[in-house]
Amino acid sequence: MIPPKDERQAQQMVDKLMVLVEAYRAAETAGTSTRTISHAGWHPGARLGANTPDGELLAYNDSGDEASCVLRAGQRTLCNVHVGGHGRDFTERPYTVWSVSPGLTGALAPHAVKLELIGDDETAIPADVVAHTFAVETAFGLPSERRLSELRATGTASKHDEVTAVWEVIDEAREKLRELTVRVYDNTDTVLYEGPALTGDK
Repeated sequence: MIPPKDERQAQQMVDKLMVLVEAYRAAETAGTSTRTISHAGWHPGARLGANTPDGELLAYNDSGDEASCVLRAGQRTLCNVHVGGHGRDFTERPYTVWSVSPGLTGALAPHAVKLELIGDDETAIPADVVAHTFAVETAFGLPSERRLSELRATGTASKHDEVTAVWEVIDEAREKLRELTVRVYDNTDTVLYEGPALTGDK
């Protein structure tokens, strides 16, 4: 993440982003379109957990900034803003990865329009694609995910313990994704890429 110039600027960016997130969630609840929502140059991207209180929402700004917001029912939404946007190097494959938990998210190359994650049973799981951002559900049921859920359920876990557990989930999700395949298509349904979902940490 490229940090804003100061804490005040950072808080102002998050405040504006939160207006977008709340408007998005209100539209989901009302069953109305989320595609035309915008605020202070922010627009919604792809979504994990659509029409549920949990998941993740990607967002992009006319300025080039990008963000991901983790949504949890009854909890404060956590937003990570990338000033200037994520790096978009499509040399090796036609997508970049932003996060691996609670699902696989990122950006597609300009000529790519569809992404699928191939599960252990060879089922193709389609990604939500909005404005060249993508989000695909994983639902691996990893041991680390169960431990994190149990830890949160106690309501007494320290911040340190929760952060440690979150990183365990991320590490385990990365290992799992290295075993799975992603397919990316262009607008003629031609396969542009078929290979490992992750190579290294990317």
